[in-house]
Amino acid sequence: MVEDGNQEEKVMEMDDVAVMSLISRFTIFKNKNLPESEGGINLGMFPFVGVIVGIVMLIALTVLFIIDDKIVGITPFVCIVAIAIPMFVYAFKGTAGLMRLSGSFYQEDSNSVGPAGLMIPVLVVLLMYSMYLMIGTGMMFYFVPALEVAVTFSLVTMLFFSKKCRDQRFSAASGMSGLVTAAIISVIAGVAFAGIALLLMDSLEYKLIIAIVLMFGVAFGVGFLSASLSDKYTEGMDGNVFGASMELSRALIAIVSALLFAIIFT
Repeated sequence: MVEDGNQEEKVMEMDDVAVMSLISRFTIFKNKNLPESEGGINLGMFPFVGVIVGIVMLIALTVLFIIDDKIVGITPFVCIVAIAIPMFVYAFKGTAGLMRLSGSFYQEDSNSVGPAGLMIPVLVVLLMYSMYLMIGTGMMFYFVPALEVAVTFSLVTMLFFSKKCRDQRFSAASGMSGLVTAAIISVIAGVAFAGIALLLMDSLEYKLIIAIVLMFGVAFGVGFLSASLSDKYTEGMDGNVFGASMELSRALIAIVSALLFAIIFT
């Protein structure tokens, strides 16, 4: 019994280190006390990174509402905030990966990313802006934080299904346990974000919880599609493919989920 208890404590400590290592590696929240090695981390815990981004997003929107609810009513301003926060929290890793990957497909000069490398990220930002503008600030309170968790789940799904995922940094996500863990964490976090946001707005509908769960179904499909495309058009998984997949997955999940939300609530 004592040995079993010690083993459980060790597993929990390893999970804590894995989560903190992922947050330190992929975001601006660095922890110098963690080992610098990037191998052997279970990316099934990666949705916790999305949880951190979602928390920052929810806090920012809530602060804006507390300062002045008229600011929240200015939808274009809130859209820009919602787009900028993930960029800064991820230290522009996703944008940089998308620039390099898209530039490599239409490369004119080996020393530059080219026009495609510049314009495709701009087009993705404009697409996200139009999506947020369409759904409005009210829905953004629960849509955007859950979306960030869905993006991280989609990335884990992509790594699970990718046949070319040979990079040591991502190989820990190849097991079924990583995918299942990511799915459980993602759904719980997404529903929690929706519940908190709706309580703040004094409105709680069961349809919204269903819609949030469906968002993660969309994320799973997007992850599978990303794996197929990356296997077909890239040489394997690296930082550029991972970052580009993050940005493109966010846009695709947002579009499909917004359409589902529109169907459910009409």
